[in-house]
Amino acid sequence: VFSYYDTINGQTVYHSELEGGGAYQHAYIEESGSMNEFVMSLAGNYNDKLYLGMTFAYQFLKYSQYYYYDEKDRDGSVDYFNSMAFDRYFITRGGGVNMKFGFLYRPIHWMRFGASVQTPTTLVLSDEYSASMSVTSDAGDYFYSEADQIGVVDEYKVVTPLKLKTDISFTINKMIILAASYQML
Repeated sequence: VFSYYDTINGQTVYHSELEGGGAYQHAYIEESGSMNEFVMSLAGNYNDKLYLGMTFAYQFLKYSQYYYYDEKDRDGSVDYFNSMAFDRYFITRGGGVNMKFGFLYRPIHWMRFGASVQTPTTLVLSDEYSASMSVTSDAGDYFYSEADQIGVVDEYKVVTPLKLKTDISFTINKMIILAASYQML
């Protein structure tokens, strides 16, 4: 089985040597992942007019993918071939830190404005990879192979952008709030 990208038609094409033959083909993909954040914050105010805050954050993530593919000659119509199975496991883990600072100022009771900045997060990530393949022939021969790079750990960094945000809001007749925000990455 192999795939290629068809640049003329703009699509990925999958091809099997057993296509149209008596082989049963099956693929299974399972993915899961999460990104979490642990924070510690400190905040205060001055005369209920100026509010200041800062946060130290540790972000951590995990992503995994399991891929399984097999082909079986159900009716014996493919010479020298009985079955083939391939599986691959991939996992990414890592984490990084950032800081958040902000203020809110209320010069008069019906108006507030503020700003905040979030520093870039430098995530240090690592990838692990393993794969194996097995084949059985019509004669009952069994072949098994594991990837040469089982358990290979590649470490790299991903840096998120700096985030800036400003806000302004107005309270009208103690019943309506009109607010606007702008965020820049």
